[in-house]
Amino acid sequence: LRFALTIWQLENGVVFVDSKEPKAALPTSALLGNIVKALYPTENLPKPASIHWPLLESAVAPDNALAEAREMVHAFLASRFDVKTPSLLVVLGQMAKDVVIASAKDAVAAMSVGENTSPAHLPCVAVYLPSLAELLRDPALKHSIWSAVKAAHNIR
Repeated sequence: LRFALTIWQLENGVVFVDSKEPKAALPTSALLGNIVKALYPTENLPKPASIHWPLLESAVAPDNALAEAREMVHAFLASRFDVKTPSLLVVLGQMAKDVVIASAKDAVAAMSVGENTSPAHLPCVAVYLPSLAELLRDPALKHSIWSAVKAAHNIR
């Protein structure tokens, strides 16, 4: 199990978590900056934080790597959310969904793009969308963003 997540927390409390593809060299930050400007015209995209798994390289993968990764990601986000409670969590990409929204007690494998949920371990609604890399590769996917975020956050 290997992944990298990038996290942006806006001043208005909206948090974006993207399933990063480090070797893809795509302009994902520029795309998210444009999305943020379209959704929240007064917001600026802050400097992102990153989470990488595994924390240490090892030839032996633990049997419970996914559970450990979820626990680490949940603890990281909880430390951020203690400082500023989010109003909405926008989860971009399958891997982010698997480690941010899902928990040991609450599998969300059947969750479709555009759906939102309120898992017990998160302090707000989370909406699942394609990753920024997927949006760049297939621009037709962008149509789902506005309606999904609006439904989850009641944007007017």
